Amino acid sequence: WILDDLTALRRWITSVAGERSRLFPPRAAYRTQFGGGGGGDDEAPRNVGKNPPDGVMVDYWLKDKPGEKDSVSIQIYSGGDLLRTFTTRKPVKPADLKEKAEGVERDRDREKPLEPAAGVNRFVWDMRILKPTLAPKAVFNEGTHAPPHVGAGTYRVKLTVNGKADSASFEVKPNPAGNATAEDLKAQFDLLIAIRDRLSESHVAVMTIRDVRAQAAEIGDRAERLGRGDALKTRARTLGEKLGKIELMITNPDIKALEDDLNFEPKLDHDFAYLAGVVGGADRRPTAASLRIYDQLVSRLAAIRAELKAVLDGDLSDFNRAVAASGMPAVVGSPKIQR
Repeated sequence: WILDDLTALRRWITSVAGERSRLFPPRAAYRTQFGGGGGGDDEAPRNVGKNPPDGVMVDYWLKDKPGEKDSVSIQIYSGGDLLRTFTTRKPVKPADLKEKAEGVERDRDREKPLEPAAGVNRFVWDMRILKPTLAPKAVFNEGTHAPPHVGAGTYRVKLTVNGKADSASFEVKPNPAGNATAEDLKAQFDLLIAIRDRLSESHVAVMTIRDVRAQAAEIGDRAERLGRGDALKTRARTLGEKLGKIELMITNPDIKALEDDLNFEPKLDHDFAYLAGVVGGADRRPTAASLRIYDQLVSRLAAIRAELKAVLDGDLSDFNRAVAASGMPAVVGSPKIQR
């Protein structure tokens, strides 16, 4: 028999059983992808074992199973920077059908809540950082929008149970079967973080555009219903057309399912995702070509954001002044962003 990690057993002392909680310092983990292996389902051969999980195994002890009012969280840090947070807190159930439909969309990318039991628990961190912020129902067929794996180095895990905190450091090491050095992996990680952040900026811009267009259209329709003429509706339509052209430079809303990009042209957000797939495709330092392409994409994004700012500062401000003159509330670009 091969037992992948006996940390809890090796660190166990009799006094732990009387404690409310205890975090066992994780052992070093390697940036490897073992895959599923056998033994995971009923059809697997009986003589094939199951590979260990991909990630850092964090063992911790809880004397009692947490109740509804109890709080358990696990946080991963790099230095003083918080990388991920996992908690027992569950999302609030929506009140109506519309919120429920939107909640299903958000829950696809939300961190799954912890479900610890009394005794020794094991949590596996997949070595990934926070996900990019994406517009609802965004679809990517090529590349990847998954958050990147961290590079080799020393990290810290913090377990908090009802306000009582316990932390421990651990090490992430390069794949021993590979040729990448810690410096190579750091360079890769730094570029993947930058790509993730630029993808987030792209989709925050998209959500802002959609939010402003929807508000402006509603104001135009309301003005028409109140018998205040069609001037605001016409201006709302013009504003929406300008914003729509900018949105089409960032993303293609016609891409709604996998392989739609065969029929509809992918835009800037897909270029970032494709580059992330190339850079993160293997444990290696980013190539000069990847760095050059990244710079080109950043330049395109900067130009688009400058154009969007000009429309929001100019056209939207003019529209809001006309709205204020009519005695109606102004448009405020503040989309709901789930992180």
